[in-house]
Amino acid sequence: TPHRYSLSGNTGALGHRSCSGAPVADAVADKHRRHGIQQQGVQERVRVLGLRASWPFAFPDETLTDDQLASFAEAGREAAGIAMRIGKPDLASFALDNAQGAWSSVGNYREALSLWHERAEIMDGVTDIIEIGDFYGMGSWGYYETGRYPRALEVTDEGLAAVGGRGPTHPRVAGRSSRRATVLREPRVRDGGADP
Repeated sequence: TPHRYSLSGNTGALGHRSCSGAPVADAVADKHRRHGIQQQGVQERVRVLGLRASWPFAFPDETLTDDQLASFAEAGREAAGIAMRIGKPDLASFALDNAQGAWSSVGNYREALSLWHERAEIMDGVTDIIEIGDFYGMGSWGYYETGRYPRALEVTDEGLAAVGGRGPTHPRVAGRSSRRATVLREPRVRDGGADP
């Protein structure tokens, strides 16, 4: 089938041909289409692995062993690594959040916080305000659940400052809710911390 830039297979306005006889424009367009399809396929793999990591949180199952939970978390880590290699830190943040959720689903906040620290290493490149708000929310939650209330408040306050007045309101509402819950839980924090 002749390319739209050629006239019945003859050199048209572009007048250039590749070594195979197809117009250069066809070769360039095909290359970009293939790259786009490959890129899209890679991103879909990241999403599928990220969703696999979220399974224990979405569908809690107390019978899962630590090895099984670790395999879900590892799927999220793998997804995050791929996402960073293709230059998609927002997608990597999504994947690490889901990996963290595997451990949160059974109350293992030591492991969840470990993954939160891994997520912290990529946050400079994350631009999605929901991912930014979620990052700070998950850190605050982890520190709250492990009784480190002053650190939970620090992370919450950092998150409120990071999301500021940008984007939807729910990251700010979640941050303020976390802050209030922490202040109410810990008297030393309550006496020294003003509630926003």
